[in-house]
Amino acid sequence: MTEQTVQLIDNLLAAWNSHDPARVASWYTEDCYGLDVAIARPQIGREGVQAMFAAYYNFCWQTRKPGKSGSKRGTACMMAGLTGHVWSFDELFEAVLA
Repeated sequence: MTEQTVQLIDNLLAAWNSHDPARVASWYTEDCYGLDVAIARPQIGREGVQAMFAAYYNFCWQTRKPGKSGSKRGTACMMAGLTGHVWSFDELFEAVLA
């Protein structure tokens, strides 16, 4: 693998790991059509990618608590009092597509 390819991959992963929906979406074209086996409907355009990432991050993604316990925290929406549980992909898509 070339150094340029490694740098490209590192930069893309850094965008995803930043948890910044706009930064993630900037890696996609305005007319992208994203398909994912875990998602029933395509993500269309940068807005679609950004919206899906933001929703997943806030309702489904859990971080680990500091220390060595490996315990997970609630999602951002749980901590904000917007929901009482970690959402599954099915729940997320039902809410988005309702």
